Amino acid sequence: MKHISSFIGNVGDVLSNAGFSHYLEANNCHISERIEIRNFYRNVPQHVRRNFDDVFNECQQSGEELVIGGGGFLDYWVDQSRTATTIDVGLALVAETDFKLIITSIGSFPHKYVSPENRARFIEFMSVLTQRKNTFVMLRNDGSADELKTILSEDVFKKLYLGADNAYLLEPSLHQYTAKKAPNQLGEYIVFNVAPDQLHMDSKFRGEIDYEHFKKQILQTIRYVIQVLNKKVVLVPHLLSDVKFYIELCESLDDLMVRESVTLFTYSGQYNALQGYFDVYSNSSANVCTRLHANILSAMLNKKTVSLCVLDRVRAVAEQHQNLNAVTAFDGNFSDQISEYLLKSHQLENASNLYRLLDAFYSRVL
Repeated sequence: MKHISSFIGNVGDVLSNAGFSHYLEANNCHISERIEIRNFYRNVPQHVRRNFDDVFNECQQSGEELVIGGGGFLDYWVDQSRTATTIDVGLALVAETDFKLIITSIGSFPHKYVSPENRARFIEFMSVLTQRKNTFVMLRNDGSADELKTILSEDVFKKLYLGADNAYLLEPSLHQYTAKKAPNQLGEYIVFNVAPDQLHMDSKFRGEIDYEHFKKQILQTIRYVIQVLNKKVVLVPHLLSDVKFYIELCESLDDLMVRESVTLFTYSGQYNALQGYFDVYSNSSANVCTRLHANILSAMLNKKTVSLCVLDRVRAVAEQHQNLNAVTAFDGNFSDQISEYLLKSHQLENASNLYRLLDAFYSRVL
C-alpha cells in the first residue's frame, strides 16, 4: 500500500495521519511507501517534482493499492490542475486503471475563488472517479458533504462515503497519550491556537475579516484571561505562520505580562512531537482554537473549547460537538463572547460515533 498525504510541517496533518497509522497497525495493514503530498506541488522544481500519473502507472503495474489523504485535497480551486484539485492526474488514466484507490478523510470546501472552468473540471473528475472500478472516496466531517451536494449530480454524490477525519481513529488509543502525560508545570492556563493565514481565506457565512481588528480582539481576550481570570496563556502553533503571529501578539502586550503569564509552546511538525501537543491541550483549563485539528483534538480530549470558526469547515466540526462553543462573527466585540464561553460550565461531550463510522468504512475497503 502506497500512501500519499502531508506527513510533516502541519500538526493537524500529523495528528490525522497518526490516527490512520494506529488503525493500520492494529489491523495488520502495511504501508510500503509514504509519499509527501508537497512533493507534487507546482512550486517544487520540475526535475524533482513528483507526478500523480507516474504513481498511478506504478500502482497499475504492481497491483499495489493507493491511499490518498487525509487533507483538503479535493478543494477545487487549483488553476493549473487537470482536476482543479491537488490530485492533478489525467482523467483517461483514472478511467483506464483498476488498482484499488482509496481517497480518504478528504475535504472539499474551497476557501479561495473557484472559476467556472475549475468547477467544470472538478465535476468531470468526480464523475470519472466515481465510475472507476475499485475506487472508494470518503469525505471527512467538515461540511464537505453539504458543499458537494450543491454541485454534483445525485448519481455521483451517492457514490461517496460520508465519514470523518482520520484523527478520530485515535479515540481508542487516547489513553496511550494521556497515560504518558507530562505533569503540568505552568499552573492554570488557557490554550490559544490562532491561525492568521485563515483570516484572508474565503467563507460562505461571513464577510472579510479585518486583520488588525481581529488581533486587537485576541489581545483583549488574552488580557482578560490573565488579569480577570488570573490564569496564564499558552500560545500553541500548528504552523510556522502561527509563531510569527504570536510574536506580534507578545510585542503588543505589556512586557512584564508576557514574562510572567505567557508561554509560547514549541512548534514542531514532526510525528514525535505529538505527545507534547496532547499534553498542552489536555492539561489546560480551556482552549481557544481556530485550526480544524486543534478543535478536533480538543473535542476528543473533552476540553471546554471556544471554536473561532473563521472557516466553514471549522464551524461544521464545532456543530457536531457539545464541548465546542462556536464564535462565527468577527466584525464586532467578539472578545466578550469568548470570555462568556470561558465562564460557562463545561458540558461533557457524549461518546463520539465517528470512530465507529471510520471503522465501518475501513473494515470494508482495506
